[in-house]
Amino acid sequence: MKNINVSILGTGMIVPVFLENAERSGGYHIRGIWGRDARKAAVYDSKADFTTDDLDRVLQDPETDVIYIALPNSMHASYAVKALQAGRNVMVEKPFAANYAEARQVIQLAEQLGLLVFDMCMTPYHANYRMIPEYLKDLGQVRVVTGILSHYSRRYDRFLAGEVLPVFDPKLAGGTLMDLGIYLIRYVYGLFGMPEHVHYHANIVRDIDTSGILVLDYPQMKASLTATKDASGPSFVLIQCEHGRIMMEGPAGVCHTITVEKDGADMIVLPGPDTGTAMSSELTVFRQMYEDHDPAVRAAYTSDILSVQKILDLAREDAGIQFI
Repeated sequence: MKNINVSILGTGMIVPVFLENAERSGGYHIRGIWGRDARKAAVYDSKADFTTDDLDRVLQDPETDVIYIALPNSMHASYAVKALQAGRNVMVEKPFAANYAEARQVIQLAEQLGLLVFDMCMTPYHANYRMIPEYLKDLGQVRVVTGILSHYSRRYDRFLAGEVLPVFDPKLAGGTLMDLGIYLIRYVYGLFGMPEHVHYHANIVRDIDTSGILVLDYPQMKASLTATKDASGPSFVLIQCEHGRIMMEGPAGVCHTITVEKDGADMIVLPGPDTGTAMSSELTVFRQMYEDHDPAVRAAYTSDILSVQKILDLAREDAGIQFI
């Protein structure tokens, strides 16, 4: 199996996670790492063939197959375009783009150039999550989905003190919905598709959401999805049906153990990924799409990306959140 040579744009907190999972997954080789600050990039000297603050060195590197974009949200689309124009396939850290229009631009360019763009949002790639639809068939009509993803951010106190940080910066397409809520959206959309109505009840501080409750209306069910970066609490997803329930403990992005309980039947347990390997599932799916070159699969996949971006746009519009 030939290694896929990946170069990384960015030096943030997600990069070590990607490096660890790429190594565990196998079949990936880290070619280059670019950062605007050469010193921050140099931290990863031992993990790549080269590190640099010269963007063109990465974009024009003939041995790079794929570029992974791990930059602030507002930069995802523009740097994806740069990578595509340089002839590279692209992985984009979630959220795929700041808005629907940017996402569509990236996807249309990839289609024109015959290149693959991939959304690095872990939720839909886990094996146990992908088994849920089969079990739902035996549980009757889904009535209520409740999802909570709570994580008191280490940056929140600094934000309250007046420091402008990317995750809470409307100029960089930040906010809790874009950082955590997207996992819950992916979870529900992947199972039930596009909702009829989207409402976002957000706690807004200095023009950005620090937490909020997203309500997705479907014809015969409702989904209430809570994400917080300003409060701690449990994280889970509970799907309540007329004849049973499906429960996942833990964050929607990781998909820890899922239990299926049908009324009058024994509980079924769907194990989740091992600790520290949550990103491995998406790397496996990426390799399959990269190697198969199936246009129908890619078209369906990018359609899902756009639908999720539409939900994000509708939610922010409903809450009055504007990216500057």
